Amino acid sequence: MPQRYATPDEAEAAYYAAFQAADLDAMMDVWLEHPDIVCMHPVGGYLLRGYPAVLEGWLHVFARELDIKLELKHVVRTVTADLAVHSGEEHITRSGDTGVSGIIRVTNVYQRTLDGWRMVQHHASPGPREPHVEAPPDFLSGGGGNRTH
Repeated sequence: MPQRYATPDEAEAAYYAAFQAADLDAMMDVWLEHPDIVCMHPVGGYLLRGYPAVLEGWLHVFARELDIKLELKHVVRTVTADLAVHSGEEHITRSGDTGVSGIIRVTNVYQRTLDGWRMVQHHASPGPREPHVEAPPDFLSGGGGNRTH
């Protein structure tokens, strides 16, 4: 029987705990077993769709020795009755480094199911060299944004 996550935050905490432990079973317990789930890792950029593809993707990630620590920062949460979107930054610290080694921009999407909250999407992209870079207040009004979308 899979773990039941009462909130999206509980599911997210389990996701990052599974990552830190390189625990494939715990990682996949967070994911909804469904053909339409999607995962995009920051390296490679392939869209992994469906439970078997996401499972294989995490198998490859955990096959490498990851001597890193991830810390989720600057999270913006949008939550409805059955869907939660969390966007933020994963601050990466490699073993032996004294500061942040890298930043990954991440969006995690969770869906409420009969078995609690489950991850349905994870998208990670390389981020800026400096942490928490937001658009300046005049970015859109000053013409810096894409006005066609």
